[in-house]
Amino acid sequence: MKVPTSLIYRCTLASCILCCIETSAIYECPAPDSPSLKFSITSRRNKTGHWIAQVQMEHGADQKENEVGPWQVDIDHSTAKCDGSDSVLIVATVTVPPRDEDAEPPQSPAKHPPDYEHVPGLGYYKFHTDIKTWEKARDTCVQEGAHLAVINSLAEAKKLPSIWIHNIFNDWRKDSAYIGMWDPEKTGEFVTIFNETLDSAGYNKWFPDEPDFMGHCGMLRSNSLLGNTYCNEKLLYICELKE
Repeated sequence: MKVPTSLIYRCTLASCILCCIETSAIYECPAPDSPSLKFSITSRRNKTGHWIAQVQMEHGADQKENEVGPWQVDIDHSTAKCDGSDSVLIVATVTVPPRDEDAEPPQSPAKHPPDYEHVPGLGYYKFHTDIKTWEKARDTCVQEGAHLAVINSLAEAKKLPSIWIHNIFNDWRKDSAYIGMWDPEKTGEFVTIFNETLDSAGYNKWFPDEPDFMGHCGMLRSNSLLGNTYCNEKLLYICELKE
């Protein structure tokens, strides 16, 4: 989902100790004159010998900036063994909607083609089962007044395949669909069709060992991970319209 002028904050914690993340049971709104962004990391050892690491990030909406909600919060983590010790990597992403004056006026649902499915909070999507190459898929979306879908959050990456599988449940072989990302310079650096880096767009989680040399056009797999393939491969594809 393309969200211009959105703010994306990332918080990452990695260590070669066993970590636990705690959050306060009660959260009170920040004072009006508090800093717009506060970030802190604390760690301690409890009475049983466990290390407890606590990460806190607070960003209060500035009424002068006229930011709107709701804010999108995604948290992901992975673990690994580092020199015989457990390590945890935690990534939290907060996506802030654009200010009212920056946002484009919403379109009436009646103006959207009837075969586009509405996903609340994300937008309108159409899953094309008439397989095409990446470029022809991109052109078809444009002809419909849309664009190849751009993934902006973990929530969006998880939601789209559930609708997609519902639409093609009778063909288990089709487990990937073209989306709006590619490697136009053929350097291995994938960007969206709006020339954003994937990190800037909000989602950059790949299938293991990808991207690789197997082509310069991007796809979303049914397991919600990104992948790449040759641009002349014919695949399903997802078109998107703004909400």
